[in-house]
Amino acid sequence: MSMSQFTLFKALRLSLLLPLLSSFLVNQAHARRRPTTSQRPTTTSICDYYTPQILGADTAAAQQLLITLLVNTFVIGNYTTPNTGHAVAGIAAPAVYNGTEVALLPYFTGELNSTNTGGDSEVGASKLFLDDGAAEPLARNMSSAGDVQSAQYNLLTHIYQYFGHLLGCSRQGAPAFPNYQGRTSMYEVHRYMNLDYTQMTFFITQVRDSAISLGIAPADAAVLVDILNTSFNTRCSPATVITYQREGQQQQIGDTPEFQAVCIADDCPLAPEADCAAYPLNGRALVPVNVTGLADSGSNSTGSGSGSGSGSGGDTGSAGNETTTSGGADGPVQTGGAAAVGAGFLGGQVWEVLLTILVVMFSVEMPSLGREA
Repeated sequence: MSMSQFTLFKALRLSLLLPLLSSFLVNQAHARRRPTTSQRPTTTSICDYYTPQILGADTAAAQQLLITLLVNTFVIGNYTTPNTGHAVAGIAAPAVYNGTEVALLPYFTGELNSTNTGGDSEVGASKLFLDDGAAEPLARNMSSAGDVQSAQYNLLTHIYQYFGHLLGCSRQGAPAFPNYQGRTSMYEVHRYMNLDYTQMTFFITQVRDSAISLGIAPADAAVLVDILNTSFNTRCSPATVITYQREGQQQQIGDTPEFQAVCIADDCPLAPEADCAAYPLNGRALVPVNVTGLADSGSNSTGSGSGSGSGSGGDTGSAGNETTTSGGADGPVQTGGAAAVGAGFLGGQVWEVLLTILVVMFSVEMPSLGREA
């Protein structure tokens, strides 16, 4: 290999590294501008305040987009602008949370009999939710690849709608952003998952981090944490209607009190006025099992996901002190959990890019050590 070829090789490697360095510096600049305190008036909802702040518009479509960015980011991790540089691993990636392995993906792939498809069975059913594009459309701010009959479309749009209410989107209800159309009992949605406290706290940490990554102040992200914690993260909570604030008025999701407990495993904290006897099986569920014959993908670790209607989560009782590792998400990341779950979930796009870079970088013969070129 001649010296000129080697010089070209070094230049090529530099040209590949410069965009990565540029992306890192941009993320760091965003991170320095990240709000540390909330300036949101208490009479203005999180959705109404941050939609024009982040997206520059105050329409139903803009509010729907803000919630889409929030949800898609806590599912697949950092992937888009706006992005303050705050790292989000995403719930799709296997992780270690406070020393415990957490695997959420099996609840989306049909590996576990954890889905409530209706009826009075004591066990759930196996259902594939990633049936229309998996992560790829999420990375394009979509719920699915376009099949409105798919389970993926139904799941993600219901989550968008539910979180839109929780965050008080005043424009919701217009054609561009419909009201929630799924089940209103979050216990019924999640009853066969047997979710424990670690699963819930990991989920809510990803929701919180997603909000901060978009530019929502940590103090306001903590408001969302509190909503999810008080609504869903205690075992055997009495039947209730989930309420939220919209334009200064209290609104509700559903018309009648229903069970809302999502954290139902034995280690979940009991609600202050717990009524376990009112729940099926005294508020517990059978541990879901792998029914597909697939190789173990972490489903024996603690893990959670979203059921047939909407996602929900619980508080990190020690928010800010938890430790999460997932694909090296120690700093600003671009793909988060999307990369960690591999080619099967991403359609291979990430791995194709990496392979292309490797082929280009090493297609030129390296100079032999100790020999003149």
